[in-house]
Amino acid sequence: MTDHAVETPASPESRGAGVSPAHAACPVPRVLAWHAPAASLRREDDALDLIVAARAQDAEWIAVDVATLHEDFFRLHTGAAGAIAQKLVNYGFKLAVVGDIEPWLADSVALRAYVRESNRGGHVRFVATVDALRR
Repeated sequence: MTDHAVETPASPESRGAGVSPAHAACPVPRVLAWHAPAASLRREDDALDLIVAARAQDAEWIAVDVATLHEDFFRLHTGAAGAIAQKLVNYGFKLAVVGDIEPWLADSVALRAYVRESNRGGHVRFVATVDALRR
């Protein structure tokens, strides 16, 4: 069973000030924080549950914990990362991979390049925390 919720990270302007993030000067993205069993997100078809949940919650970003991703996601030659990311982007969502990916980066020059280029773009980000999406 999956557990997920839309999170709107608090902006610096709204913390403790009684102002909701929706009223902050800078728009804060709506994020579906997806929690599922370890390694359950493996193929493009596995992303369909994320799409349905994100649509229902009116989310802009889908934040997936590193542990939720199958190891094939980090082996670029499998095509899993590209297929999953492309599926989400095609449906109008952005993907955030949340957590420590250092062990995977240490073993792959190609993955380091993919992460670097993804983080420069606007559709896929690799971040340490959900709050990092605000930056």
